[in-house]
Amino acid sequence: MKILLFTLFIVWFSHPVFSQNVYFTPGTWEEVLQKAKVENKYIMVDAFTDWCGPCKRMDAEMFQNNVAVADFVNANFVSFKADCEKTPGVAIAMKFKVISYPTLLFFNPRGQLIFRSLGYTADQQVFLEPFRNVLTIKDQKVFGYDSKVLDPGFPAIYTDAFKKDGVGAKRHTADEVVQYLDAQKDKFSEVNWALLYVYSFPLKYEQFFLDNFAKYKSHYQSEASDGVKRIAARHVNASMKNKDEKEFDLAVAMVQQYIPEQADELVTNWKINFYKSNGQWQKYADAIDVELKKDPNVDVDYLNQFCWPIYEHCDDPAVVNRAIEWLGSRSSKMKGYEVIDTYAALLYKANRLDEAETYALKAIAACPPTDCDPTGTNELLVKIRAAKTKSPGNN
Repeated sequence: MKILLFTLFIVWFSHPVFSQNVYFTPGTWEEVLQKAKVENKYIMVDAFTDWCGPCKRMDAEMFQNNVAVADFVNANFVSFKADCEKTPGVAIAMKFKVISYPTLLFFNPRGQLIFRSLGYTADQQVFLEPFRNVLTIKDQKVFGYDSKVLDPGFPAIYTDAFKKDGVGAKRHTADEVVQYLDAQKDKFSEVNWALLYVYSFPLKYEQFFLDNFAKYKSHYQSEASDGVKRIAARHVNASMKNKDEKEFDLAVAMVQQYIPEQADELVTNWKINFYKSNGQWQKYADAIDVELKKDPNVDVDYLNQFCWPIYEHCDDPAVVNRAIEWLGSRSSKMKGYEVIDTYAALLYKANRLDEAETYALKAIAACPPTDCDPTGTNELLVKIRAAKTKSPGNN
């Protein structure tokens, strides 16, 4: 529900106290750190690029013309925008290993990195969760490097990866990275850790990292946990490509051993994708049921992404009917074209033709003419009516 509020703007110390926009502090990184220290506020850095669509959505929907977000963020944070392809954003991206966008970086008032949030959600409450969480963490685990020093001596093999495309950007090979790391005495230094992390843990150093996970974790906190996830995800992707259940089990065991607090959610999602890629539709449906038991109120648009592959690729009537049940039990929440279209298609596949026709027509009606193409649903409707003609008694 959107609430319209009249807002009083007061200019005080060069920035708005009450505003409908998040106030981003201008100036240098050093000035931001000093401001946070003086005001005893946490720091939020919006790390973005000008070509990143989700970054633009986040800025428009959360940081601008949003009184609730602006009031909360402005009251508790010194905010700073970092274009990661311009100065000083490039240095910030290199220092804090920003390799996907948008990324939000959170620092305590002493300027120590304590948390990072990746991606964007349009759900305002979910969006604000990391902001609230960093303010309430009692036992803050800071990252083991000095946030004030943006360049601790990164070598060209590292900085080349952050250069803008067409302006010297170069992604070095895994062999080059391994050769560089082999020559380093301290494999745990900030510089060498950054190289390992950004180059996704070359295979030669994968086991070294896992064997020394506790030490890396003590220095680099959630970055080390992210490292485990990235290595495990690599094995999951290979297992799907090669249909190798043993390698999949290896990835599962890895996250269960090193990051057990995150394992359940990761493994459930991996199972869904693994079983889909292998055409193991009963197991695929079982994995989705596990997800639905965790969150019975899951958004139907989110659920839609799991149901459409069943229509396209699964010929098991029992699984098709389970997908129909997932959506049908939430039919009152089906408002968008895509999910109604999926439901109609599944009903058609189950030979429930009268219901399929009803929902195909509803999907077409829910298709905005300006940004929606109902061609696929119209074609489905033709097939439904042709099937009804052949089997007039079928409903």
